Amino acid sequence: MDNVIKNVEFKEIMEQTIEDIVHFLLYESQSFGVLCNLSKIVFEPSLPDEILKSFKPFTFFILANYTLQTAKIEDDYLIFEAGFGENDFSSVVKVPLFAIFQIVINDNVIFLNLSATVEEFEAPALEDEDKSVNALLSNPENMELLKKLKK
Repeated sequence: MDNVIKNVEFKEIMEQTIEDIVHFLLYESQSFGVLCNLSKIVFEPSLPDEILKSFKPFTFFILANYTLQTAKIEDDYLIFEAGFGENDFSSVVKVPLFAIFQIVINDNVIFLNLSATVEEFEAPALEDEDKSVNALLSNPENMELLKKLKK
């Protein structure tokens, strides 16, 4: 399974699917939650250490009311404003789409993305056509035929 979830092409499929789902939810003004890989999230401004330390490696954000109204997708990120801690410290949260592990509505998981658990993605293997060409060219007889065709 690792060869699937670590594949950069699978990551891109997950990103597109997440983008489609979130666009739909935003268009419908539907409140929802996202469970995200904290190591990939950017906070602007940065959260105070005492708040950041209270988060788990996968952190849940609920997008409702003002937070939902500020939510948008831009450059493969889900971006929204939120308040944190006792003093409601305001920050813009930027979550890469691939870092969204779950999308939840009313305690029901509507989407699960296993690529959110991956720290480093792998480039895909050679395309089948590239593999075929390489196999043909590895045979010396085929190289001779290719030379004759070029003449």
